[in-house]
Amino acid sequence: PQRGGYGERSFGERRGGGRPFVAARNSARAPIPVSDKLRRSGLLAGRNSYPLREAVLVMTVLNHPALLADHLDAFAHIEFGSADLESLRAAVVDAVAHDEGQGTSVTQELAAGRFGPLLKRLEAQIEAAGYWPATPAAADADANEAWMQALTLHQRQRTLHRELRDAEAALAVDPSDANFARLIDIQAQLAGPVPRDLVLLT
Repeated sequence: PQRGGYGERSFGERRGGGRPFVAARNSARAPIPVSDKLRRSGLLAGRNSYPLREAVLVMTVLNHPALLADHLDAFAHIEFGSADLESLRAAVVDAVAHDEGQGTSVTQELAAGRFGPLLKRLEAQIEAAGYWPATPAAADADANEAWMQALTLHQRQRTLHRELRDAEAALAVDPSDANFARLIDIQAQLAGPVPRDLVLLT
């Protein structure tokens, strides 16, 4: 008797009793949920994105000049992980220092120059993440509270990451129990819980 080869029948015929598979058309489906982790990853804002926490620290003060006036010194000493944001921060501080009251806001001045494309990317990133306290629509009081929380979290994270690098280096030189315990403690602090309203910025 003749034996059928593997390629003699379609996949649908082999698995479905002779009826080939046909994809359903126009079927209604629920929207796929987007996690906070994906939103803050920057992928939704395009390739040229920055850590959301750092974008928030910059755009909040630009969208709320009163915060810039109150926290200029703190803003001037923020450690950013991007050279672009470091340059933007320096330009903001310089613009404030040389403001002659000509009626042009710092944001307008920067947007009209070479920082225009960067500001648009940061604005798009904030919008994609849905972080409203950093937008112009937020009240100054809400923006101020959110900015201070973001700054505290940012400083804590930067300090812990610096301590983590030091602990890893120390353990490589001296693999003692004490150095190992120190490394584990720092890792636990980095992985620890944060306030619910700051999860998006971790």
